Amino acid sequence: SLYATSYGITGALCFYNPYVITALGSDVLISPNNSRIYRLLLKFAFSRANWITAMAEHMKTAIIHLGVDSKKISTVPFGIDPNLFNDSERLLNSTKFVITSTRNFEDVYNIPHLLKAIAKVRSTIPNLNLNLIGAGSKQHELEKLCKELLIDDCTFFIGKLPQIQIAKELNQSHVFISVSKSDGNNISLNEAMACGVFPIVTRIPANTQWIEDGENGFLVEIDDVESLANRIKEIYLNFPKLQNRASSLNKNIIEKRAIWSVNMKSVENKYFELIRNK
Repeated sequence: SLYATSYGITGALCFYNPYVITALGSDVLISPNNSRIYRLLLKFAFSRANWITAMAEHMKTAIIHLGVDSKKISTVPFGIDPNLFNDSERLLNSTKFVITSTRNFEDVYNIPHLLKAIAKVRSTIPNLNLNLIGAGSKQHELEKLCKELLIDDCTFFIGKLPQIQIAKELNQSHVFISVSKSDGNNISLNEAMACGVFPIVTRIPANTQWIEDGENGFLVEIDDVESLANRIKEIYLNFPKLQNRASSLNKNIIEKRAIWSVNMKSVENKYFELIRNK
């Protein structure tokens, strides 16, 4: 079952063997902390599973804290398709400084944090464009906030896009920003890294497993608007030097740890092992 709550619990009730649960993020990082019932149901579901996969080490730790044996949990990031997400067609517009977010418009992704930082740097970066790729229940509120902050003329709500179009937008972007409060693995970050975009992300476990501050990107604290604004200005003023270093490092990281076909092959092998030992 993909997603430990809902599908994971439903699957456990079927008492099928072998049974595998893949946790994605909020299902183990947020739900069990917000609800005692969810916590109990997750414990039951995980007790029925023969194998559990988590997309990051901090998710594995959260599952272990529910009383699950660590031996039946593996950390397997989903990864990206390098045939789609790469920098082979990277082309930046010299007349614009483009910042892109590919996170949806929900509370956990904290888009107001980003918008407030953009308002602070607007006068410093007159050619700034902010592309918001995604959708969600908070879009109307975010559009209203853009007008209040006087950045509605440089902020573009692009909507949801297919992967091939997301890759194209990333390859025309200078900076990728994700200020999420919580994440499982943050595949959006992996996609941006593969496309050579300079990442600025919040200092949460989902991001610190990929980004070392000042080396292959910048880390900022949740809701620290001033720090985010300063980091945006820093990359704007020193873009070629910072981006070239980060791009090279990020390409190597993705190749080693975040290729979908490689990571899913290991999952497939485990599935066959479970079937053989049924």
